[in-house]
Amino acid sequence: MTSSGDVFAPFMISTAIDVFEPNIEITKEVLDINGGLVELGDTLKFDLKVVNKGNDPATNVILHDSLYGAMDYVPGSLKINTGANTGVKTDVAGDDQAEFALSGGVNFVKFRLGSGANSTTGGNMGITAATDSLTTMEFKVTVTTDCQIFHCNSNIVNKAFVTFVGNISGASRSTYSSPTGFDQYGCPAIGPTTLVVNVPPCTPPADTSITACSPYPLSNILPFRPGYNQYYNSSWATITDATSTGTYYAIKQLYPGCNDTIQMNMTITCTLPVILSYFKGEYNNNAVKLQWRIETQSSFSHFEIERSTDGRNFSTIGNVALSGIDLYNFLDVNLVSGSIYYYRLKMIDTDGNFKYSNIVVVRMNGGKNQINIYPNPASDFVNAELGSNAKGDYSLQLIDATGRTVNTKIVTNAQSNQLITIQSGGLASGVYILKIVSRHYNETTLSKVIFK
Repeated sequence: MTSSGDVFAPFMISTAIDVFEPNIEITKEVLDINGGLVELGDTLKFDLKVVNKGNDPATNVILHDSLYGAMDYVPGSLKINTGANTGVKTDVAGDDQAEFALSGGVNFVKFRLGSGANSTTGGNMGITAATDSLTTMEFKVTVTTDCQIFHCNSNIVNKAFVTFVGNISGASRSTYSSPTGFDQYGCPAIGPTTLVVNVPPCTPPADTSITACSPYPLSNILPFRPGYNQYYNSSWATITDATSTGTYYAIKQLYPGCNDTIQMNMTITCTLPVILSYFKGEYNNNAVKLQWRIETQSSFSHFEIERSTDGRNFSTIGNVALSGIDLYNFLDVNLVSGSIYYYRLKMIDTDGNFKYSNIVVVRMNGGKNQINIYPNPASDFVNAELGSNAKGDYSLQLIDATGRTVNTKIVTNAQSNQLITIQSGGLASGVYILKIVSRHYNETTLSKVIFK
């Protein structure tokens, strides 16, 4: 450039802004403890590494890892190996920095990381090279033995994520895990940790034909079609009972987004002569008082009262004939104090057709706690009413027909006659098991619950 009179004075203005933020990175690798190909039933160990590579400490650092249907958590396997709060952690919430729990119908593990982490809040992770900038942890799962789970995908795909807050900015952030190693281009691998499972040939359950009386509880198929606990008529309306001849469907959720369906061809040849309003039992002076009410009856013969000590094998302990009333009682005496008894009604018509009631669980007081489950069948919720001797902590798990825990509740320092409500949370109609564990009495009670 030339000029005869202009004067140029070039200059530049520059600014620099230091941005202080955490940079959390997570790597996740998996080891098949059994070695060789990943087979059904193998035990897998997940190792996770969380490091802050940023220039600002991260606060309230929490790791979440969801376990879908192909993986069953190994109880007692939560462990922090390095960093703050090292050691084995319990599975229950509220007592240390980790837990195994349920959210939105999916099992997950959670670790609260860093210095100062406790049973409710994540701790702090310092900046690069600080002694508290790195932590590692592990947990174990087993590969499900149900080959149907792999109906939609023969891989186990899993990734964890961490939530945290910048110390200076106060901004909430999250980041996902990546596997260790490199991709085909030599770059650090990103995305989920994936395992290919050697799945053997797997034939899904076949459709079926059933001849029965109306109303026929479709949950009766569960012993020979485990897990098929969502029922529909030919118009795909949700139902619990088959009431007429026709085509019905049962669905098994293998995991969120993957289902299997069977068709049931129903032939209804008769109508059961009695409809039960409720059936319940209670402890009374070393005896059990059973009570039930019927809504309607026609051509009905009698009730058989059946009792069990394990909830599976029942025997008849008495008969009650139809008497033209709607309310019936039966007293079971000379029972063993401290024992748990299971009762059901076998309702028999004059042609010999019969139907079973719900199962009632009664604990003989004997210094231990009695639990009453109602309503059953239930719609939106079911209550577990603890007895007068309730003590200590209780865990309640609602388990579906596949063995998957779909709702969990922990009660600490239970009170006498405390009422605990378990919400269905939009669960499909079907049969569930309510598992109640008393830490104080070291006892587990299993009750069948039907959601309509």
